Amino acid sequence: MTTSASFPEQLKAFRQQKGWTQRELAKAWAYSFATVSAWERGERIPGVHQIPHLAELMQVTTEEMNSWIQAAHTHYTHSNENGKRYSSGQTFAPTWPQVFDAQDEIWHIYRNRAEFSSGFSYLRMFEDAKHVLGVGISLNAIVQNYSNDKIISALLEQRTTFTLCFLDPHGYYCREREREEQITPGIISGLTGVNIAQMQWVQQHIQNKDAESATRLQLLMYNVCPRFNIYLVDDTLMTVQAYGYGLSENVPIYVLKRKRNNGIFEYYASVTRYILARSSPIKTTLT
Repeated sequence: MTTSASFPEQLKAFRQQKGWTQRELAKAWAYSFATVSAWERGERIPGVHQIPHLAELMQVTTEEMNSWIQAAHTHYTHSNENGKRYSSGQTFAPTWPQVFDAQDEIWHIYRNRAEFSSGFSYLRMFEDAKHVLGVGISLNAIVQNYSNDKIISALLEQRTTFTLCFLDPHGYYCREREREEQITPGIISGLTGVNIAQMQWVQQHIQNKDAESATRLQLLMYNVCPRFNIYLVDDTLMTVQAYGYGLSENVPIYVLKRKRNNGIFEYYASVTRYILARSSPIKTTLT
């Protein structure tokens, strides 16, 4: 492999050296075939969070891997400027200003989950909401802390809509998050599976009472790298927790209020749109 080549070229050379097809490499690395194929074609670019893992897989340094991905990113940007359409997976909004005027949109910053739990109430946040959007891994704030009774009441009486997007408990990125958290494999996937099943039960329960209300509980699943846990209420109030490479309980949590359409609130709203666009419905058999 030449050191000056970009990531797609390096990846193809590595695969051919191993004597693998794209499908065989995807299986060996626990990525989807579509992802590997798009990487080799230069139609998608790995995110920076994937650099250490990919470097380990290809047995190179993180510095080498970073230079390959930067070369691919430069090519992608040049191609985009010439009118070609790619799905990079890197950019949420390409026209952001260099500096966010965000001070008045940041309502509070909690240093860790313990401070957040003692100083903020999801019960008050969700109370009287017209629409609640949750994008995260297990979405405990709604499923475990808000209670089935409150969700059922909101759906039937307040006519609230809930859009809940869970990380795929059986996907690669769930296993990767367990590794980052340094917890026993199966803990996060098990909890997420239980939470999904609980919301499916709520959906079935509502269906038996009012079929139209059941449609206002939308359950989705995504399988991209989980880097954010976001709750968005009525497009005006939001909590954001960015997952680091260690314990998520030790990272800051932001509470944001929307003040404009091009501030930091809208940036994180675009993160939710990015994930939702790459999610699929969770099928619940309604009778």
